Amino acid sequence: MRKNPFGLLRYINILLPPFLSAHSFFLLSYGRKRIRESTKRFSALIYFMTLFPCGYRKSFFFGMRRNAKNKRKKEAIGFLLRNGKNMTKIAPSLLACDFSKMGEEMLAIEKAGADLVHLDVMDGLFVPNISFGMPIIAALRPLSDIIFDVHLMIVDPERYIERFAEAGADMITVHLEACKDVTVALDTIRLNGKLSGLSIKPATPAEAVYPYLDKCDLILVMSVEPGYGGQKLIPETIEKVRLIREEASRRGLNELQISVDGGINASNAATVREAGADILVAGSSVFRADDKASAISELRG
Repeated sequence: MRKNPFGLLRYINILLPPFLSAHSFFLLSYGRKRIRESTKRFSALIYFMTLFPCGYRKSFFFGMRRNAKNKRKKEAIGFLLRNGKNMTKIAPSLLACDFSKMGEEMLAIEKAGADLVHLDVMDGLFVPNISFGMPIIAALRPLSDIIFDVHLMIVDPERYIERFAEAGADMITVHLEACKDVTVALDTIRLNGKLSGLSIKPATPAEAVYPYLDKCDLILVMSVEPGYGGQKLIPETIEKVRLIREEASRRGLNELQISVDGGINASNAATVREAGADILVAGSSVFRADDKASAISELRG
């Protein structure tokens, strides 16, 4: 059956008189000036709504809500890192856990007192090993509210920052040596509502991060060559912690966190803390301990 082409006009004829009556009442109640202002805002909204299909409008408004949520979460995480109950935070690296029960291992270290979970993402290119990626992080995220400290040891990390943010990362750290544009990478992390981190390998001097300190929430100093767990700490790397802390203090960046990753255990943790580290990343010394809570407590000092 053919549709009536004048059906729409019929509905307009029905709805228009009440609308005009309401409009007249509004004019009398609020005056012409108020109407002009309201009409402009209403017209702008209607114009915007006509520009985009329904799906895009939904994405836009839900995107605004998601960004606001991420901003609140970022502020909460920043507060925890700067003013948490523990001066030194311990971030066990899941690279050293039993992968067959990764979720259980994560919950065990959280119960033992870990402040963060360190997630090492390797691509086999920037480092000679391959670990895990977004699907694993997304699968772990619903299990706990603990902070996910995601360390991207991958080439051109800018390509994947948004996807790691969506997977559940709270902090995203990229390597200075792996980025095409470090500034773009750090800005992208912050635009996605996450804490931004920049890491350097043992051979990279501390001065290399100085131009980016104001764009970072975290500097990660690698105290071993990235790519493998179970290595011994390289003592010369600790001096970089002191230099970066001094430069950050000189520039008034007192909220900057400095993390050290690699070969940290109970015998050298005090030296790393004294150098100015806020976060100690430890793998084997925590996950291979019979008493994880005691191991974390020893590292914290």
